[in-house]
Amino acid sequence: MFGTLDAGEAIQPQVKTADGFFGFDPGVAQAGNVGIFRNRWILKTYQVELSGNCSQVDTVVGPITNLCYVMSMGDTPVYTDADTGSALITTLHVGDYVQALGTSSGWVQIDLNIGSTNINSLGWVQESGIGYNGGCEGG
Repeated sequence: MFGTLDAGEAIQPQVKTADGFFGFDPGVAQAGNVGIFRNRWILKTYQVELSGNCSQVDTVVGPITNLCYVMSMGDTPVYTDADTGSALITTLHVGDYVQALGTSSGWVQIDLNIGSTNINSLGWVQESGIGYNGGCEGG
């Protein structure tokens, strides 16, 4: 938990999840956070009064608690192996995020199915140009 909202305090949600969370920008500097990780989250059942046209707020897949994620800080090629000579699976873009599985000599193995890409594949990205967020022990 990052904090609490006072009674009567208003937020402007930028996104929502299908399971009832609203994400909003807390309005403070967040060096190293991009995309969905810039948001703070509130569950709409916590004595929250909704107003306006909430149906116009984009629905996104929110991060799963306690998983370690790789955030793409720019165009990031994803390879089949920890080698730039291996086959290219896809390219992550700023704001994309996927689950980090582990590291090896400057490379990170990722699960492209967990996060924003929904690609059923494991892959590898170079550690330079990415950031970590979530439950990353020592990441």
